[in-house]
Amino acid sequence: MSQFEKPLLLKAKDKTAITFFVLNLLFGIWICLATSQNPVNADIQTLWLVSLTCSFLALNWFARKEDLAFASLAIVPIALRTVLTSKIFTSWTMIFENLKLLLWILGVWIIVAFAEETFRASMTTFAETIVKNIKNKIVKQYKTFFVDGLAVGSWLIFHFVQRSFDWLYFLWLVVAGVTLQIILRKGGLGASTLAHLVINLTA
Repeated sequence: MSQFEKPLLLKAKDKTAITFFVLNLLFGIWICLATSQNPVNADIQTLWLVSLTCSFLALNWFARKEDLAFASLAIVPIALRTVLTSKIFTSWTMIFENLKLLLWILGVWIIVAFAEETFRASMTTFAETIVKNIKNKIVKQYKTFFVDGLAVGSWLIFHFVQRSFDWLYFLWLVVAGVTLQIILRKGGLGASTLAHLVINLTA
C-alpha cells in the first residue's frame, strides 16, 4: 500500500459511501462498455464522470461517520409522491401540463417576434449604411422611405423562405411590416417586439 493510499483509506469512515463508490466504479465500467453503441451511453458516461470527479471533490465527506438512521427520512418524498400521483391530483397535473404547454407556446412566439424584429432592425441599420453611400438626390430626399423599404422588403423575403407564395398573406405582411417598422422607428425595438408578439398571439 503506497503512502498516497493510506491516508484516504484510513480517513474513510463512511463505509456506505465507500461501498457506493466501489459499486459506482464497477458498474460504470461495465455499463459504459456494454452500451458503447447505444445513444444512452453519452448520458451514462456524463453522469459517471461527474460521480468520479465529484467523489474526489467531496473526499471530506468520506471521512465522516455515516448515520444510516437518517436514511429513513426517504419516506417523506416517497409518501408525497404517492399522494401527488393519486387521482386527487390528476386534474392538477393536467392544469400544470396545460400551463407548461402555454408557456412553451408563449416562448416560441417570443423567440419568433424577437428574431424577426432584431432582423428587421439590423436590416434597417444596414440599409441606412447603403443609402448613405448612394449619391442620388431622390434617394437622399426620400432616405427614410428607401431605408424602410429595404428593411421591410428583406423582412418579407424572410417569410417566404420556407413557405409558398400567397397573395393574401403577402398583402397582410406588407401592412404588418410597415406598421411594425413605424413602431420600431417611433417606439423602439422593445415596443415593436411587444407589438409583434401580440399580433402573433392573436392569430
